[in-house]
Amino acid sequence: MKKIAAFALFTFLAVPAWAAVSTWQDFSADMVTSGKGQTIEAKVYFGKEKTRMEMGTTTVITRLDKSVTWVVMPAQGLYMEQPIDPAMIAKMSREVPGEVERVPMGRETVNGLDAEKFKITYKEGDNSLVAYQYLAEGGTIPVRVESADGGWVVDYKNIRKGPQPESLFEEPANLKKMMMPSVGDLKALSQSYKETYEREKESGDE
Repeated sequence: MKKIAAFALFTFLAVPAWAAVSTWQDFSADMVTSGKGQTIEAKVYFGKEKTRMEMGTTTVITRLDKSVTWVVMPAQGLYMEQPIDPAMIAKMSREVPGEVERVPMGRETVNGLDAEKFKITYKEGDNSLVAYQYLAEGGTIPVRVESADGGWVVDYKNIRKGPQPESLFEEPANLKKMMMPSVGDLKALSQSYKETYEREKESGDE
């Protein structure tokens, strides 16, 4: 399970942050992230300027109101803290960072909800990328975000609207606090876990 949770974190980091974290209305959902031949399931909770994502034994809590993210690993008896870069806040909204064009493409039923589909063109560095965003409830709830090239898709299923318990978004207690590595270091670490997981999977050691 530890290796699977680490790979889930790698997969989450490989998807643009705006696809997974936002300032939507309060709700909880099952989040299914697919990409690179893998599917990762997580439980997510959205409160005002707060999110919580549970993947196996790892939990990621983001607090926009405190400009901080906590990665909680109770099995290791610790959690890591990283300040949120101000530039990241723009990635946690309906509008995509670097967005240069948003084209309405009609309505579709996605995950049981009537949603409006948008084709979004955005810039990441020198690259121009395209993704599709599906929004329900007047644009206040995401139901799907996917890359136009099919490289990744994030689905929100079993959506339950309403206020979420504040206790879900509190800083962990009784765990050792560590400063979180940079995103680059974390991706490198997760890639190492991913490669180890895939080797052991091929050899039958899960």
